[in-house]
Amino acid sequence: IKEEDREFRLYSDGILEEGYLLRIFNRWGELVFESRTPELGWDGKMKNGDFAPGGVYTWVLQYLDFRESRHNQQGTVTLLF
Repeated sequence: IKEEDREFRLYSDGILEEGYLLRIFNRWGELVFESRTPELGWDGKMKNGDFAPGGVYTWVLQYLDFRESRHNQQGTVTLLF
């Protein structure tokens, strides 16, 4: 397994670090991860440092582009062990 396959990040050109917010929620809507920089992705661990159970998680991303336009996106990521 490649190292980059062990961390969930969203890559795109033109995303500013200012205003960046990636959040990961479990199926009950509880926040399990938060990042305010594109360089920090989710490694499958919860806030307490334990690995999250395998399953489907919802991601929500807010960011500014290079024109300082605000964007909101969301989707799901499946965590497998």
